[in-house]
Amino acid sequence: MHFPFFTAKLSNGNDQELPVDGISRKEFEPYKTGIFNEEVLRILPKLKETDLSEIEGNQDRYYAALRKQTDQGSRLYEVYAEYRQLGRNTESYFAFVFGRVKGSYKVIAYYGKWPLR
Repeated sequence: MHFPFFTAKLSNGNDQELPVDGISRKEFEPYKTGIFNEEVLRILPKLKETDLSEIEGNQDRYYAALRKQTDQGSRLYEVYAEYRQLGRNTESYFAFVFGRVKGSYKVIAYYGKWPLR
């Protein structure tokens, strides 16, 4: 994981979103179970390489901002999953964004249906 680790998307009202709510390594521990909750831990191991998407271009401000955290010229990837919530009649989703930082791919952001904090 790379810190600051962004945990939400903020809409500026113009159909543009930005990564927000970056947490430090010290702040991670109390939020760890919110990010890697029961449903994420159940679904994430079942995902395959085909569930991984390469993020191309800088048209989307959210990904353009995250790309600034990564090594120049490297690729950005996202794994996104929608799921029915166990015991509820609703659907939810989560996503993790990966980028190369100092030569190694790391998780640089997470977002879900509900804010982390």
